Amino acid sequence: DVAIRPDAMVIPDYRSLLSAGLDRLPQGFVSELVAGSGAEELLASLGQATTPTSHTRAMRDLARAVADEPGRYRRACRALEDAIELSRARARRSYRHVAPAYDAARDRMLLLLPLALVDDARVDCALALELMPSGAYQAASVVSPSRAYACARVVSAECPAWLAAADVLA
Repeated sequence: DVAIRPDAMVIPDYRSLLSAGLDRLPQGFVSELVAGSGAEELLASLGQATTPTSHTRAMRDLARAVADEPGRYRRACRALEDAIELSRARARRSYRHVAPAYDAARDRMLLLLPLALVDDARVDCALALELMPSGAYQAASVVSPSRAYACARVVSAECPAWLAAADVLA
């Protein structure tokens, strides 16, 4: 439960990651994703949203704009896949790269796989992996480093280097 199985498949739910989870992805990644399209205005309106309703509406419109352009959507999926593979390669070298976490809402253990989407040297977010009965990992949500830190600390005081408290909580 505390280390990723090296031979197990990771099955990302791109629809969830690039729609409901779009606001949890790094701002730099999303900005690069929508650069040169009409969705840039939607991203700007997201930053100007003042109420939860307007934020939700802006997020939904931005997610639709990304999904409606097949080339842009494929590039986003490939970028996520590349980040996942880079992180899995690091996890194969050291089991401490992945952080176990507890999801109290669903009473289950998860593994937090760090993702570097903007810069390969810096973790931007973590992918929550749930072990499925088939032995594959389902990846349907992204969490910020601060949220990953909070979830991982419930399980153990020992956290991977990418979850250093000074870096995450700053």
